Amino acid sequence: QYLVTADFNIREELALKTAILAERYSNSAGQDKRWFLDVALTLVEKAGDFISDKLWHRVVQVVTNASELHEPAARTSLEKLRQGASHEMFVKASAYFLGEFGHTLGASSEPPMGYATILLEQYKTAAGHGTRQIILSALAKIAMHAGADDALRQRL
Repeated sequence: QYLVTADFNIREELALKTAILAERYSNSAGQDKRWFLDVALTLVEKAGDFISDKLWHRVVQVVTNASELHEPAARTSLEKLRQGASHEMFVKASAYFLGEFGHTLGASSEPPMGYATILLEQYKTAAGHGTRQIILSALAKIAMHAGADDALRQRL
């Protein structure tokens, strides 16, 4: 909450230290990795201008190495994108999660065409080449997981 109103001069350091503390204490008694995921995604969404690529890469690394976070990371990312979260750093992380783990959402509850369409819209408005590259990679992975869904594969 404070990060949004904090002085611009300290936001980068505040975001970094928050991420470090969240990761450190997610392994302590009473906290779990899901708590870290929630804190980290909120941090990337709210402090996107004040974090480096290293931070969202670390979030991706933690999620990738914890299979219990695959589905929650994809679901949370999708929900926040639907709500309008569009900061480049958050879009990068979300595209990665949806490309890698979107298939864990279950095609009946979250059809791949739905989140692929959201990523296609994000691609059209993405300013950075790095963001576009990650989205294209995610779309290729979604097409690969689409299997027999020829309409989706052809569109992508």
